[in-house]
Amino acid sequence: MHWKDARESLLQRFVASKRPGLITDMDGTISPIVPTPSDAYPTERGRAALAALHPQMALVAVLSGRAVADLVERVGLPELAYGGNHGLERWQDGEVVLAEAARPYRPALEAAMAQIEPLLQAGEWIEDKGATLSLHYRNSRDAQAAVRLAPLLETQAQAQGLALFSGRMIFELRPPLPIDKGSAFRDKIGRAHV
Repeated sequence: MHWKDARESLLQRFVASKRPGLITDMDGTISPIVPTPSDAYPTERGRAALAALHPQMALVAVLSGRAVADLVERVGLPELAYGGNHGLERWQDGEVVLAEAARPYRPALEAAMAQIEPLLQAGEWIEDKGATLSLHYRNSRDAQAAVRLAPLLETQAQAQGLALFSGRMIFELRPPLPIDKGSAFRDKIGRAHV
């Protein structure tokens, strides 16, 4: 069933439930995927929908791999709840709150970045998001960038005690903690019901 076909049935029941909520990602969800992540912004339609839903629901949140301060700035709706860096950060009272367990990994991230940066080629760059590092290669001239970069990043992840993840034209180094978008999602729901 297409979501447009469900507007009168499923969506009406959802909105009528006692405590409905909505948690969305940004890139590829309320914002298109663009060649340079710094050019990504939510569509006006997406922003308007979130703003309209906020007073109607118990929770409207944006949860992303982006740094939470960047996310708050790009979405531009301070009344929403925000989680960033795959759940390692949340926005609370106008400030970034980093998961306490992630703090000790900052030196490891800096050491990995120092080893990786000199080896990058044109169109490849590291985005330092504080709690995590993202290595972007979507604009690389090297068609085999992922094949070339993966062993380098695996070596650095092991050497620095970090976890390595891959995504759409991206690799990420993160603290090896049981925190991710799923755990952050459960946390947001728990906070909404308090």
